[in-house]
Amino acid sequence: MKFFIGVAIYYLDLKNCFSLKDKRKVVKSLIDKIGKNNHMSIAEVGNNDYWKSAMVGVTCVSSSEKGADDLITRASRIIESAGIEIISEERNVVSPWDLEG
Repeated sequence: MKFFIGVAIYYLDLKNCFSLKDKRKVVKSLIDKIGKNNHMSIAEVGNNDYWKSAMVGVTCVSSSEKGADDLITRASRIIESAGIEIISEERNVVSPWDLEG
């Protein structure tokens, strides 16, 4: 059985946030939207003390490389549809067998 892992890190501009409390609301809403019924996991992974930006990591598992890439693309669309600007994005799809030494 072969499967693929999709991983993405998004650097986000939160220009409409004016406090850490505002940021928490926006990031929590994003986590709920991406993680709920989308077969993906998401967490804030950096920039925790900055209220104008966020860094979130998204991961997924799929039976095909295209399926994993499509899920990561879906995460990008959800972020943008929430009115959040993606400053930059790093993404990769790998098979666990690619990681063997």
